[in-house]
Amino acid sequence: MQRAQYHYSDYSTGLSMLVPEPWDDHWTKLADGVFNAKPDALAPSTAAGVSPNSNAVSTNTTAITAATPNDKAILTANPNRRLLIIQNASTATAAGDEAPTFFVAFGQNAQQFGSLFLPPGVGIVLDYACPIDSVYVAIGPFSNGGDSVVISGAVIEGVRPPSVPGS
Repeated sequence: MQRAQYHYSDYSTGLSMLVPEPWDDHWTKLADGVFNAKPDALAPSTAAGVSPNSNAVSTNTTAITAATPNDKAILTANPNRRLLIIQNASTATAAGDEAPTFFVAFGQNAQQFGSLFLPPGVGIVLDYACPIDSVYVAIGPFSNGGDSVVISGAVIEGVRPPSVPGS
């Protein structure tokens, strides 16, 4: 029995969803090859090694730590940005300690009110409508009486290589 093939749907509303390929018989249950026949193979790779049909991005990770300044952009504006992942991995393990919330803004300083907020353990993936403005992250208040708070997180930026058509 052949296993189902899955991909991230291009037909989502901004959320990436793992769904079977439309021609997969596990999805259509027709298995007769008539309904949504499997498309031809992708075009061969270009000289740069990236298929022109590819959604390939090169990524760069910027760490968020207690030393991250609240008043400077953690990423500058980038019109070639196609992916942005922001994660708050901060922890607090002692009783009474609370890890901080990250406040995120695009094109302006992040503030406690009026910014996107990411509580500890939460992240966001922006891949369908990806902001190209500069990215600011402010670290919110936290309680560290038990000395267990670790402030950590990451901003991952994905940029289309210039050799890919349509970038």
